[in-house]
Amino acid sequence: MLNIIPITPALTHHYKQARLCALEDSPTAFASTHARELQLTETDWHNRAISLDGLHRVGFLALEAAQPVGIVACFRDTTAPTHADLISMWVAPTHRATGLATALLEAVHHWAATHAITHLRLLVTSINAPAIALYTRYGFTPTGHTEPYPNDPALHELEMILPLSPK
Repeated sequence: MLNIIPITPALTHHYKQARLCALEDSPTAFASTHARELQLTETDWHNRAISLDGLHRVGFLALEAAQPVGIVACFRDTTAPTHADLISMWVAPTHRATGLATALLEAVHHWAATHAITHLRLLVTSINAPAIALYTRYGFTPTGHTEPYPNDPALHELEMILPLSPK
């Protein structure tokens, strides 16, 4: 059975496992690298999980038979508290095209809408056509803003935004 649950300190091991799998599977989809995050200590991972307090930051894991198969996080913008950034979205190859990515987006959308967030923003690597298509189907639109991708100057990231209706 597949469950989508908030990341808590008790789930630090699953969080770490999902994040490292994501970085290894889709290296151009993230600002960090697998090698960089392999250097993090267990305390670092635990502190990351603690930071997902559900008020300013939230993360969700998709677990199937206690194995992580998806992850997403969202951080409230500290300078514009009604805006939040969707980050770290990943679905295991075995679970792509199953609706899991949409379910993870729904979990973030629900959290954001119930925490007075009016806009979700994300950056997606320009070569990640499946992710761009997913976000577009979900309702995100490109803003026209781009940024250099931090790990490869030959690539860039596209900004997309989704206005939210108040709940």
